[in-house]
Parts: sequence; C-alpha cells; structure tokens
Amino acid sequence: MKVHRVIFEGGAQTIKGLAVDSLGQVAVPTSATYSIVDLRVDEDDSTRTIQSSTAGTVDSASATTDAAAGSGSADKHAISVDSSAGFSAGSTYLLSYLGQTEEFVCARVDSTNGTLYARDPLTKVWASGSSVVGCEVSATFPAAEAASDWDSEVDDRGGPYAIDWVWVGVSPTRRRDLIYIDRVAEKKYATRSDVAILDHAIAGSSRDALRVENALEQAHRDLQRRIRELKLDPSTWQGGDTARDFVTYRAAYLLRVQQGSERDQELADKWDHHAKGILANLGAEGAIVVDKNNDEEADTQPRFSRVFRPL
Repeated sequence: MKVHRVIFEGGAQTIKGLAVDSLGQVAVPTSATYSIVDLRVDEDDSTRTIQSSTAGTVDSASATTDAAAGSGSADKHAISVDSSAGFSAGSTYLLSYLGQTEEFVCARVDSTNGTLYARDPLTKVWASGSSVVGCEVSATFPAAEAASDWDSEVDDRGGPYAIDWVWVGVSPTRRRDLIYIDRVAEKKYATRSDVAILDHAIAGSSRDALRVENALEQAHRDLQRRIRELKLDPSTWQGGDTARDFVTYRAAYLLRVQQGSERDQELADKWDHHAKGILANLGAEGAIVVDKNNDEEADTQPRFSRVFRPL
C-alpha cells in the first residue's frame, strides 16, 4: 500500500499508481480505472465517494535500448534508447526482455544523447533491443476536495482517503492506496545519499521490507510533528544541518529496526540515540540547545556532519 500526498488548496492534483502482479513485480495494465473515497465517512453515507469509477491514464512512453545496459556496464545507471521522447525524470519505467523485468525510477533524461539515467543502479543485464515502457497510471484528486479544511491544530494531515485502482490485464486486478492532504508542501532535508553515507549497507539490508524513500518520508513527518509541538510553522522553519541530521538518523533507525538481526538492532539503537538527542534538544526557535560553556555536554550532542569531518 502506497501513501500519496496532495497539497491543501493546491487545485486538482495528479496521483500515480503502479500495478503489481501476484509475484510482486510491477506490471503494465492495458487500461485502468480508479475510485476515491473518504475513509472518515461511514460506508453507507452518500458523501463517502469523492470520485466514482473513472478511467486512469497509463503512461504511453515506449522505447527500445540500442546498447547493452545494467549490471556489467560501465555506468549501471545509463540506459541508451532509440528515442527519449515522452520520458520524464521522477517517473517509474519498466525494462523487459525475454520474460524478465526490472522497474526503475528515472533520475534524468539526456535527450541530446538519447539516454535515460536510473536513480539507482540497474541490477540485471539488459541486452540491446530490450523494451523500456511507461508503467505508471495517473489519476486526479479533485480540486474541491483538496480545498476541504480540517482541524490543523489537532491533525498534521487531512484524511485519510483511499484510491481504489482496478487494473485490466494484471492479476490481482485491484489495489488500494491511501491519500492525505497536507497543509503545505513538506520541506525535504535529507536524501537517499545522506542515508547511504551514514550507513552504506542500509539499502542492501532493508530487503525491500521498508524502502528508503518510505523511511525518509516518515522521518520528515516525525520532524514536522516536533516543529509543530514547538508552535513553529514547518513551512517557514529553516532546519538546515540540524534537520538533515535528525531525518538521516531517524530514517536509518527505521530501516535497521525492522530487520531483526543482532547487528541490525545495535545499529538501530545507535541511530535512534542520535536522533532522539537531536529532537530532545530542539529549542523554542528550532535550534540545538547546548551550553557553550560546557564542552563535555557539547561533545555529546549528535551531529551527522561530525561523522564525516575532513581528515
């Protein structure tokens, strides 16, 4: 189940879904429909349905690789194609050849040289002549519902809503995702790279039980909640290195704690200690509170940047 975000009073907004087959692999439906319901409303209430069965739009981007790509290539991110038209950064695409598939998120499109760059290194070997197609299905969250208000003093987000996808040509045929309305666009302080620098094995050890993006999303929300508790506006608060440090440690903790091995738990405890130390010492102005006259106390305050101090 994926969680989507729309912005309060942001107008009609696009939501993108992925069809997953019975083997857990991303698949391309021939067509799709979707419905949106308000989960806060009783099932027998006529106002529960926000959007009834509506046709979704399957990404029509399509190309063929004109060189080998993936594992074994000099650049495992690069995918040379016969045409980059219709492809865009941030979207998910599907590579396929002789029955094997691999999805990737496009980080950059080099239209001059006809090359797509995957956000993460490809894990399989792809021969020239492999197919690259769009696999995302787009839906629209209505502007009127995005403008509906809620008690922001009590809830960080409006909702939840559910979007129910119905796929044609993919089994299972149905999937439910959640939708929340955020008051403002959430600032992003840390990235996958920050987590990888802190704990370079984190992506490999997560076994997809909790994706790095999901851990970062949750860590950002935990920080936002703390900022609200301090009676500050998350949209105007400038977190800087302090925010980056907390989000990085928190995400690393979330990724490690759900693994189960003794080593994973040791690292989870370590990252959790650092994250809690930062959070507990956020003062009324959102800055780390440290007694500058007490060097011993100052040295105990966790700082992500200290881990990578220049030699």
